[in-house]
Amino acid sequence: MSYLGIDIGGTKTALLLERSGARPAYARFDWPAEADADADLAALAGAVSRLIGTGGPRTVRAAGIALPATVRDGLMVAWPSRPSWAGLRVGTLLERVLPGVPVAHEDDGSLAALAEAAATGARDLAYLGVGTGIGGGLVLGGALHSGPRGGAAEIGHMVVDPGGPVCVCGRVGCLQAVASGTTTLARAAALLGAPVAPDAFRTGLAQECAWARDALRPTVAAAVLEAEAAHLLVHAPDRAKREVLRGRLEEHWPGRVTVLDSSDGAPDCDIAVNATPLGMRPADPLPFDPKSLGEGTLVADIVMEPRDTPLLLAASARGLPTHRGHHMLDHQLSLYRTFFGLRRETSAERRARRPSPGDAADASGG
Repeated sequence: MSYLGIDIGGTKTALLLERSGARPAYARFDWPAEADADADLAALAGAVSRLIGTGGPRTVRAAGIALPATVRDGLMVAWPSRPSWAGLRVGTLLERVLPGVPVAHEDDGSLAALAEAAATGARDLAYLGVGTGIGGGLVLGGALHSGPRGGAAEIGHMVVDPGGPVCVCGRVGCLQAVASGTTTLARAAALLGAPVAPDAFRTGLAQECAWARDALRPTVAAAVLEAEAAHLLVHAPDRAKREVLRGRLEEHWPGRVTVLDSSDGAPDCDIAVNATPLGMRPADPLPFDPKSLGEGTLVADIVMEPRDTPLLLAASARGLPTHRGHHMLDHQLSLYRTFFGLRRETSAERRARRPSPGDAADASGG
């Protein structure tokens, strides 16, 4: 007998078949372009049939499906990435794809959170998944937290920029519309002047291509201006791309953005931020030279690993204050907690739920 796992995504679906006495079998396919739910289900059923083989569904003992759609009482209420699925009953999907097979289903972000918590041993964990859209999951006290009606961590459709781009859900400025993988690739394609696939984007970042770095930069620049910075100085190697970014920011924060050229001399600023991936590898060049900065300028880096990047080490050697990249993640988690109304656990509560040395001895002795 075998067990089947299906991870349904907005642009592609992955399948994994665990078989007794054999190596796991894996398959993946992209959804048909501009297709309706019937065509999608036919494609999914075909992929399952090919993976299972001649034995058919009767060889599958049970299956689990990760769904990105919002489900209420067995009905798919919404799935912006595949809107034709709205109104589809999960039971209909299961009968079309795996007739007669016991199947469990759950939100994909919630399942990812459970998997990460199990792998790391964390009892409390917030998971953010960035792909075609942006999803999430919460594990509190070792159990999945889904909220009173489910979907507690559907952070992708939280509005973060009221003047931002239109989201696939129809609202304006959702986090997904600003920072999803799809949005980032679209931004990269506009900068490059040609379509950009995920592998090409990763290669572009690794090769320090300006179009790939610049695709990540707008979110950092917007956050700085949203935090009421009086003025933002933007530097990027490509002048044309700098002007494109300046124009986009000027639409929302007029008169507060200036582009810098390498010939402009030392910038007069209070905070200098590296918003590129430079610094993740030992051989990376510095994104800018801290020696060009004025006394007391705070140097910040979005790179989280290593904690002390070459840029921060160079700034410290010059006597400048620094700000590590991991603080960005720390504050994201704090905002996440605030948005969902989650209270931070106190030290006393953490101690109370941890087993004492005596408890551990009793457990090992039993």
